[in-house]
Amino acid sequence: MTNAKPTQVKQSNQNLLWERFQPVNGIGSAIYCFEQLPSTMTTAWEWVEQGASHGTTILALHQTAGRGRFRRNWYSNLGESLTASIIIETKASVAKMFSMIASLGVVTGIKNLTGLQPTIKWPNDVQWAGRKLCGILIESRINTNGESTVVVGIGLNLALNLSDYPEIADSTVSLSDLTDNPISSLDSLAKVLLGLDHHYRRATEG
Repeated sequence: MTNAKPTQVKQSNQNLLWERFQPVNGIGSAIYCFEQLPSTMTTAWEWVEQGASHGTTILALHQTAGRGRFRRNWYSNLGESLTASIIIETKASVAKMFSMIASLGVVTGIKNLTGLQPTIKWPNDVQWAGRKLCGILIESRINTNGESTVVVGIGLNLALNLSDYPEIADSTVSLSDLTDNPISSLDSLAKVLLGLDHHYRRATEG
C-alpha cells in the first residue's frame, strides 16, 4: 500500500493489544506499525485511495514530516510521541463532530492510562495546566455515496526531550513529565483507541 517498509505490530504485541479492548465500530480493527514514515496522515489518505477499511490505524514510531493544523510541523523523534492516524468511514452528520469525538477520546484514553484528567483547548489540542500534551488533526471528505471519510491524526507527547525543541519548551508537556511510569506507543495507542471507540459509539448511537 505504500513504498515505506512496514514493521507490522508483532503478533505477540498485537494479541496483547487486542486483549485490552474490543472495538465495536471497527476502530483499530487493523493496526500497522511502521518504524518510520514521513507522515501517518499522508499514508492514511494514500491507503484510503487503495481501499483501506474503516478503522484501519497507522502508527509510526518516528515521523520525518508530520503535520498539524495549518500545515505546521509536528515533531516526532523515535520514542518521543504517539503518532497515529485512524481511517473512519461514517455518516456526514457524524463526521462534523469528529473534533469533539477525537478530543474526548484522547482525554478518556489518557485518564484510563494514567489517572490524569487533561483539558481540551478547542478545537484540536489536549492540554495539561495550559501546556500542549496532544495535538489532533481532522481531515475529511464527502464521498459520492453521501457518506464521509475522516482521517484522525493524533500526536501525543510521551517523552519529548524539550532541550531539543527550545521554541516549544515553554508551551509543551509530555506524559513522562506527569507520571513516573514509562509509557509506550502501543500502550497509549490501545487506550486512545478505546476512548475514541467509546465516544464514536455514543455519537453514532445518540
